[in-house]
Amino acid sequence: MTLEGSFETALDSRLCHNPLHGVLAKPAGEMHANSFGSAGARLLMLSIDEGDEEFAGCRRAFRSFPHAIDVRAGGLAAALAAELAAPDDLTPLSLAGLSRELVAKAARLPPPGNELRQPLWLRRGLEFVEANLTSAVGLWRVAQVCGVHPVYFARAFRAHTGQSLGGHVRKLRLQRAAAMLGGSEQPNASIALSLGFADQSHLTRMFRTATGFTPAGYRRLCRGP
Repeated sequence: MTLEGSFETALDSRLCHNPLHGVLAKPAGEMHANSFGSAGARLLMLSIDEGDEEFAGCRRAFRSFPHAIDVRAGGLAAALAAELAAPDDLTPLSLAGLSRELVAKAARLPPPGNELRQPLWLRRGLEFVEANLTSAVGLWRVAQVCGVHPVYFARAFRAHTGQSLGGHVRKLRLQRAAAMLGGSEQPNASIALSLGFADQSHLTRMFRTATGFTPAGYRRLCRGP
């Protein structure tokens, strides 16, 4: 799990980009190479015992995808890191629960879309959405940018990404909110408005639903003890 920064991993002839909240599954003994930029990165690493039947289903799931990005998994990883940074007599119990929840959550993540199989018009649409994340991004406007009919766009978008356009925009906004909460002193209300949320309460509701933490609670976890 990527807690801060980002890095790239060459794994099984694939290059995986791992930004904030990136989940990377690496089979035991598989050759890989990591590349870190000048800013570096802070990671949380969990090892699963190959002989432990409790994790048999997770091992099968991890073989089907190399990496994904998830805000909820990022929140669990931040909570684990906070426990490790300030241990007490209840830390072993907390680590046992959090680590299992994180592994289960990661194992249920859908694999990221295969960019090599995405049509050029869809990649253009994804780039447009990311560049205009703070404004109202509507289906008709994105379809217009892509040069396809909105109904066709909606169907193709779900087929290639596994989610609706609205769900994708929401996920990107929450990922950016998490990065801002953990890496800046910007007030929550300001973050909410800058990312297109109606107000701070709207951000709080959406963030808590996605991660299990309030923005304030997540910010405390990222800062540590």
